[in-house]
Amino acid sequence: MADFVAATWNTAGGTGPERRPDVGQLAVVLDRLEHHEVSVLLLQELSAPGVAKLFRDRGWHLHVARPQYGVAWRPETWTAVADPDRVRLADTTFGRVGGATATVDAARAVLCDRAGRSLTALSYHTPSHVQVDHKPPRRIQALREAMRTMRQLGQAAQSRACLFGGDDNVDERLGHGPWGFMLRKATGLELVQPPTPTRGRHRFDDFRTRGLTAGHGLTLDGAGDHRVHVRVFRWQ
Repeated sequence: MADFVAATWNTAGGTGPERRPDVGQLAVVLDRLEHHEVSVLLLQELSAPGVAKLFRDRGWHLHVARPQYGVAWRPETWTAVADPDRVRLADTTFGRVGGATATVDAARAVLCDRAGRSLTALSYHTPSHVQVDHKPPRRIQALREAMRTMRQLGQAAQSRACLFGGDDNVDERLGHGPWGFMLRKATGLELVQPPTPTRGRHRFDDFRTRGLTAGHGLTLDGAGDHRVHVRVFRWQ
């Protein structure tokens, strides 16, 4: 069975402007990911100046769904077989610091490898500050809607496999639940958590898959306040 390596990476935090990593910091992380032969990258909080140029200068193909979602792939391994797009995962809006509102969206690309195997790759980022006793109702509603939409997208996808991933701001092993609506029985997607925490003590940066078997995983420094979750996948 042929393998490929994917990673999900929230690039926020760090020492650059507005606590965003600068391009130099991100380039160091990208070096490590290329060393581990990552060929699909699911990206969140992708807002550092010059980051799109960094990826393209390094030979990656990159789809950005503003303001923060991205899917990147190595063209020697994958070809996009449909126009990459933006997907609305939840219609419920929730408040952000400063009075702005946000929705839960995602970047999506349908890719095909050299053997003709197709993969729907989706990068998401669901609301923060939800794994608490007194849950903010609109954020929880948006999270529930996002999980339902991902179930529908997984069922409707005509690709051989689905690789959804990102920062869901919930460590499903820990308390303040219930989190059953985020697990395979509810979503139809296999939850693949990182082998070690990716932010503080939490394992926030997950994959949700269909048609793939997860192999060896590791986490790497992400230059900001999240570690990168790197994972080998095998086609079923």
